[in-house]
Amino acid sequence: MKDQEQKLYKQFTYKSILTIIILLLIVASLNYFFDPYGIYNNRIIIKNLNDRKPMINSHTRIHKTQKVFLNHYDCIFLGTSRVEASMVFDKYQNYIKKYCNSYYNAALSSSNIVEMYYMLLLVLKYSKPKKIFYGLDFLQFNAETINYSLLNLPFFEKPLYTRITYLFSYDMIKDMIRTFKSKEESYYDEYGGWNIEKNYLMKFPNINLNTIFLINEKAFYYNFFKEFSYKSNNINTWEYYIKILKLMNDYPDIEFYFYINPFHARLLEVMDLRNMYDLFEQWKKELVLKNKNFAYQTPIYDFSGYNFITTEPVNENTKESLYFYDSSHIKKIVGIYILDYILNQNKKHDFGIKLTNHNIAFYLREQQNKRKIWKEKNKKIINQIRNFIINQKISF
Repeated sequence: MKDQEQKLYKQFTYKSILTIIILLLIVASLNYFFDPYGIYNNRIIIKNLNDRKPMINSHTRIHKTQKVFLNHYDCIFLGTSRVEASMVFDKYQNYIKKYCNSYYNAALSSSNIVEMYYMLLLVLKYSKPKKIFYGLDFLQFNAETINYSLLNLPFFEKPLYTRITYLFSYDMIKDMIRTFKSKEESYYDEYGGWNIEKNYLMKFPNINLNTIFLINEKAFYYNFFKEFSYKSNNINTWEYYIKILKLMNDYPDIEFYFYINPFHARLLEVMDLRNMYDLFEQWKKELVLKNKNFAYQTPIYDFSGYNFITTEPVNENTKESLYFYDSSHIKKIVGIYILDYILNQNKKHDFGIKLTNHNIAFYLREQQNKRKIWKEKNKKIINQIRNFIINQKISF
């Protein structure tokens, strides 16, 4: 009797294991074929079945780290959504191909200096680029907003492990189902660029440009320009900047370029409402100062502040901006202007300056003067911004 029971038990065990294996293989096959995050490079693409990848929009970190892990690129772009939206070359392929036979926009929306440090490690290990462009943002250095436990560091540190475990992920199965229900498309192109126009047509239908600017400025006032510190949550963001500088010194054969992203002068006034403008200027000084201490001094270009791009008039009569999607995100043509100055020293009017220890003090004094002139000419729009921030009720 005992022998019979043991036999039945063994049969049950084998069947259970076989069932689990079959289920796992089915899950893995579905995840590989439908690939909602765009990480497995499945070449069997069937229209209206597995061709759309809207889940990439909410899973850019796993998507982009896997792209970097799997491919070699001549040029890599790092930074926040400002880089995602501006370093997009769908209309400028002939231009970018002069400098990069292959390229990838590895910038991440709302990223911080910690994430960019780990992305740089990943890039250097697997992508083997010849040029790296890092669009710096002041808010990336705010340690108050960085929660180490929420950074999904295994995506950066263990890409192969991520690739294998997600093959058997139930979350991917759920997102495969969401993909069928969704009518959206991915906002990202094959090079990692963010198609912000497509995103904004859905986000702000039939809203004029000045209102889009005001909504964006109010969001920055309440969500981003508030508590700021370089040290918080056991993180010192300057330490990560220095780690990045050290990495750049370890790879002298790679061309590294820092540049400070431009945003509209209106947003600087919002920053000033939070008493952060002086801190922003001091941040620029610190970037240059810390860079000076290294044998290989990575060039730092500043495109922010007050220049003909960032002071483009935008008011209630403006139907379309030449250079901005909103007060925080520049258009693709401005990305070309940035690269043209960095790579060819071809400067558009007063747009951009190469910062050094010798010119930083003079440059910031010059910016203060330009700011006074701009504020004097734009009192009406500054008052409108302040009133909208204080009185207009909009939820984010």
